Amino acid sequence: MLPPGGLVLIVEPVLPEVVDTGADNDVLDGGTTCLGDLDILVNVGGRERTRKEFEEVCRRAGLSLTSVTPLTEAAPFSLIEAEAETAAKVTADRRQTACAQAPFDHSAATPQG
Repeated sequence: MLPPGGLVLIVEPVLPEVVDTGADNDVLDGGTTCLGDLDILVNVGGRERTRKEFEEVCRRAGLSLTSVTPLTEAAPFSLIEAEAETAAKVTADRRQTACAQAPFDHSAATPQG
């Protein structure tokens, strides 16, 4: 298990929130981006993600996304940095997510009498 404050470094393409498939520079923003996503899905069951999606994946893993740095303009890869959260914060976040997904049924907890 990664200790609190430990870093995870990920090198992956980060999709823009909105993809312009008619863009002149389709390697970074458009047709090739969509094709890359399809290629990953077909070959290994994966997919490319936006920054918001990486934030959610990190949060579910007990990490906090701290930065996304594009590596070059010639390739769509970025360096994604995520930091391990404290055990207390992870537990609180998971409890909050579980409560939001399955609200408590108060009628079942009402004493009969």
